[in-house]
Amino acid sequence: MTMLTEQILKDLETLPPEMQAETQDFVRFLKSKLAHGQSENPETEELNGKKISCLMERMAARSHGFSNVDDPMEWQGEIRKDRLLPGRED
Repeated sequence: MTMLTEQILKDLETLPPEMQAETQDFVRFLKSKLAHGQSENPETEELNGKKISCLMERMAARSHGFSNVDDPMEWQGEIRKDRLLPGRED
């Protein structure tokens, strides 16, 4: 056993039973995350970033976006204008 493992076990023994059970749940979560390849790996994060970027570019190519907005400042002012809420006309 490594020193870290021994220290974790010592710390775990000092916890009340309900917290030991919570720790076990967390360990199972970490093992599940590892099994599904969701570990915090910079290479994985970089690949995910590239995938997201590619998806966003494809979405932008398909969309017309705000091409129907002639004056962005006017449009922004209009969507931010306070309006009466239904049932609150008073």
